[in-house]
Amino acid sequence: MLLVLFIKVEYVIGVIINYMINLGHYVVPVDTKNGVCIDIGANLGDFTDQYRNHFSKIIYVEPQIELFNNLQTRFKILKHIIGYNKAAWSESGVGLNLVAHSNMDSGSVGVSSGFLNKDWTNNIVNSTLSITLADLLTECNISNVDYLKVDCETSEYQFLYNKDLSMIKYLGIEIHSQMGIELYNLLLSWINKTHVLVSGDPTFINNINKEVLFKLK
Repeated sequence: MLLVLFIKVEYVIGVIINYMINLGHYVVPVDTKNGVCIDIGANLGDFTDQYRNHFSKIIYVEPQIELFNNLQTRFKILKHIIGYNKAAWSESGVGLNLVAHSNMDSGSVGVSSGFLNKDWTNNIVNSTLSITLADLLTECNISNVDYLKVDCETSEYQFLYNKDLSMIKYLGIEIHSQMGIELYNLLLSWINKTHVLVSGDPTFINNINKEVLFKLK
């Protein structure tokens, strides 16, 4: 009995440590205080929870239905935090399949498309509808965003590339190398048209994802 209990405790600790290592770190400047934040790829909701008293309004977007339901429960009493069970994409209203990451880290999923590589499985977790940045802002009646956090497993290219980013004061983003160097650099070039790098090194390195912060020029 004690041996079984020890194994279970060891497993739980291992999962927690694995999650903490892969949690990610997003720099949030102090001049975003009391501003509007959008959290794309909210996952377990720890970013939203950490900054729930910093921003006056937070909109989170999470396509994985089980994670989304957990977020709804976690933040249901906080009226300034609202969520959408949608996938960030280049078009709105498109039905998209979500597939699991091979390491299943924190329930991580990606949109099934030609942009994913062997790091993702073929196991469809669930399907959901897509939403664009512009339509999300319209639906939320928002004209300016003080902080946009984006961690959507290579869909950042479809969500941001060739889109108007001029209303985003700060963009904290994890850029995924899995999309390949060409799309990776195309996205960077597009962001650099309107924003300047504040923190992090976005230089492409194979199999390394980069967390960087940009500010509107």
